[in-house]
Amino acid sequence: WEERGAFPGLGPMLSAFGIQLGIPMAREIKATFEENHDDFWEYVDAVIKDPEPYLSEDLCKSITPIVQKTWKTLNPERKQLFKLLCRFAINLDQAEALFFESQRAKKHINCTDRDIIENPYILYERTRLKLDNLYLSVQKVDRAVFPVPSIAEKYPLEAPTRLVSDNDERRVRAVVISVLENAAVQGHTFLPCDILTDQVQNMTLEPTCPVTADMITAIESFMKPEVMKREMKDGSEYYKLVRLNEFDIEIEKRVRKRLKAAKLQVNADWRGMLDKKFGGSKKHLPELEEKAREEKAAVLKTLAESRFSVLVGDAGTGKTTVLSVLCSEPSIAAGGVLLLAPTGKATVRLKESVSKGGQNFTAYNVAQFLTKS
Repeated sequence: WEERGAFPGLGPMLSAFGIQLGIPMAREIKATFEENHDDFWEYVDAVIKDPEPYLSEDLCKSITPIVQKTWKTLNPERKQLFKLLCRFAINLDQAEALFFESQRAKKHINCTDRDIIENPYILYERTRLKLDNLYLSVQKVDRAVFPVPSIAEKYPLEAPTRLVSDNDERRVRAVVISVLENAAVQGHTFLPCDILTDQVQNMTLEPTCPVTADMITAIESFMKPEVMKREMKDGSEYYKLVRLNEFDIEIEKRVRKRLKAAKLQVNADWRGMLDKKFGGSKKHLPELEEKAREEKAAVLKTLAESRFSVLVGDAGTGKTTVLSVLCSEPSIAAGGVLLLAPTGKATVRLKESVSKGGQNFTAYNVAQFLTKS
């Protein structure tokens, strides 16, 4: 961390600012600064104002008169944001998207310059659902806010960015969001308060983020735009991402509408299809197998005719087999079948199992589906 320096994002930020060779220029600035000067940003000012004494000829040419004039007249808030973003280990795409408000708007990263200066963790909160080239992890933000002691002492954060403690409410909210997002990937749409606080304190952060249930309760109003609290029937509390709750409301609305709709008409010999798949017939099957097939035929009829249904069963009871028979019915296959699974590996297994008859079904994991839709 010491070798990376206080301003690992200087190169991408210089490039975003309009300097064509911003990344090699940053390397040269850092190398010559360490040898001769004390105040880093005074040195940067001097280099941009008159680069010839400090930089090689090619780099000097990339600092054009318009770049010099823009840097000189940049308003204090914009310059403060520039310096702050230089503390982040960001790439060029991130530098361009985060430094310019118009670019943030295009990328749906909804925050102002002032929002970022007052709370740098908002960069994680607003990019956490973006593609990899824009995503800024909470750990990356945290490392910029809490650099190693030697850098923190030499280059302290300015107000109002500076945090007042290791469990500043801005940091706590971002870390709580990160824990809840990670839980969502594992299939948990909410976490009880005790598990949430344990996972916050177990995150790999330096320094750690000490937090208790009482602390989270104390900053509930600050958490509200992103995190909500709910109560179980037994009185225990749990926390949930607001965005997932919005999904729940929309899903419930659509499911209720489907439940009230008339059943679909599907004329299929489900029992015959099962016998064809597994062999045998009513006259020659053992009693338990006959009962199992009758159950599967009834399940298939319900699945085919219902506008919304849920198939539940223990491992090995034949759920995937039932789905493969359902999807092989010509009238259903002709309408198109979309297969969704939680993970990429599960998606491949589901498609292989359901599509054994040769049907070319569309299959996504949930993340891919959300991205495409």
